[in-house]
Amino acid sequence: MTIPFSLPPREAAIHEPAQSMDSAQRAMAASRAEFLIARCLRRRSVQVVALVVGTTINFYGQILVPAMRGIDRPVTAFADEFGRHPGITLLTLGLAYLFPLAVGVYSSARALRLDEEVLARADLTDRKPDPVLRAGRDGRILVTGARTRRLLADQGIDRAWQLVGTSLWIRMIDGAEPAYGNHIFSPLDGRTYVVSHVAGPAGCVDIHFARLHPTAVDRHG
Repeated sequence: MTIPFSLPPREAAIHEPAQSMDSAQRAMAASRAEFLIARCLRRRSVQVVALVVGTTINFYGQILVPAMRGIDRPVTAFADEFGRHPGITLLTLGLAYLFPLAVGVYSSARALRLDEEVLARADLTDRKPDPVLRAGRDGRILVTGARTRRLLADQGIDRAWQLVGTSLWIRMIDGAEPAYGNHIFSPLDGRTYVVSHVAGPAGCVDIHFARLHPTAVDRHG
C-alpha cells in the first residue's frame, strides 16, 4: 500500500515562499539573458565580424574550394546548385554566418558581465555611508569612496595612521591587533566609529569604519 506524502501545513507554508522565490529568480535570470543577447546582437562590432567571417567562409567553401579542385566556372556551378537545392544551399550559407554571430554574442555578453561586476565592485565603496579604505604598508591611502575622498582632501589626510593613530596602525600592519572592536574618534567628521580591518593584497590593509550612535557611545564609555 502506498501512502501519499504531504508536508505538514507549517512546513508547506515555509516551502511555498522558497519555491516562489526560486521561480522569480529563474524568471529574472531568463529575462536578463534575453536582454544581454538582444544588446549584443545590436552591437555593430558583432554584426561586422559575423558578416566578414561568414562571407569569407562562404567564399572559401562555395567558390575557392571548387576552383582548387579544378571545377570550371565555380560561380556558375554554385548558381546551378542553388537552383537545384535552394533550401539546403541557403541553410549552408546561413550557418556560415550563424557560427561567428553566436561566438561574437557569447564573447560580448561575457565582456559585458565582467564590466558590470567590475563596476559593481568599484561602486561599493562610494555607496557605503561610512568610510572604507585600502592603505599600503607605508600608510598611504590607495582606494576609498568618493565621499571619504572628499573628507580626506578637506582635512589634508593622506595616510591611514592619521585616521586610526600611529600605535593602532602599527599593530594593524603587524597583525598584532584584533580585527574588530577598536573605538576611535575620527578627525574626518568628529564622530566616534568602530574600526575593523582585514589584510588586503600585497601587504595592504582594508579598514572599515562603522559609525556609532550617540547612545552606543555612551554605553561603551
